[in-house]
Amino acid sequence: MIPDIRTTNAQNIGGRPYQEDCFAILEVDRTEPAEQQCHVAVIADGMGGLAHGDAAARRAVQEFSRHFQARVPGGRLIDALRDALLAANAAVAQEAQARKVPGHMGTTMIAVAVCGGRMQWVSTGDSGLFLVRGGSVRRLNRAHTFGSFLDDQVKQGEMPRELAAANPHREALTSYVGMSKMPEIDLPAESLEMQEGDIVLLATDGLFKTLSLAEISEALSGPGDPAEGLVRRTLAVGLPQQDNVTVIALCCGETRHIPITAEAEQEETAEMPKPELPPEPPRPASAGEASGRPVHGPAVWLALALAAVALCWVSYVVFSR
Repeated sequence: MIPDIRTTNAQNIGGRPYQEDCFAILEVDRTEPAEQQCHVAVIADGMGGLAHGDAAARRAVQEFSRHFQARVPGGRLIDALRDALLAANAAVAQEAQARKVPGHMGTTMIAVAVCGGRMQWVSTGDSGLFLVRGGSVRRLNRAHTFGSFLDDQVKQGEMPRELAAANPHREALTSYVGMSKMPEIDLPAESLEMQEGDIVLLATDGLFKTLSLAEISEALSGPGDPAEGLVRRTLAVGLPQQDNVTVIALCCGETRHIPITAEAEQEETAEMPKPELPPEPPRPASAGEASGRPVHGPAVWLALALAAVALCWVSYVVFSR
């Protein structure tokens, strides 16, 4: 039996002057048989370190939604997700050209589709996808950041853990929507079978860079809406420069609130059942806004990051003798 899917969402601007997160929950055709109904959610987190991050996120969500809804009936879901992401990437590049933006605009993107009781996803950037199941919560997608590359070097014995953790470029994105070609895309070949009681979370980094997995787990262990509870818990931390935070929760069947263990109040909500481009709020066109995202183009900052790693490694070798 295919469990029912209930979708909730919550969003807050945090301590930032602009909302650069955008999301959509596509309408489900309830006239179709249950095994053919498709629940789709998408989140984009615009890069404030580049120009017009808010517009990049809105344009990406709009084009992804439009392209996915126009998919060929009966086609493979994995193809529809990939093609919709590539369409969003092209649309953001075109938006940058239309605005005469020097360089480019950029945004992360994570999208999930649950069809016939099975889930598939596509992502680029560092927005997160989490699965809450059987008393545990774990991240499903990979963060496309320089930190992920450094952590791989640690696992392979190529770099000390302390050196990787101290690198100042860890948060720099290595792939995102708006690049001429996205070098990294998370698109698993195999879908994941949903189980009764599962909760799937899509979230921007305003959530999981403020709350640990243990704190996310604790927020989900109580009653109430999971998305709103997570945003409330994030805001309760009280960070003065709290990033925009957006959460979408796909709840599978009856989700019982039980204590959850980690693996190793929302002020405003918004819903976009149809892919419409909201009006852009007035804002300066400066690309230097502080946001933790890279301001340089990908080739420049990656070269700088690699140079920094090399320098740190040489220093480590010299002074450890």
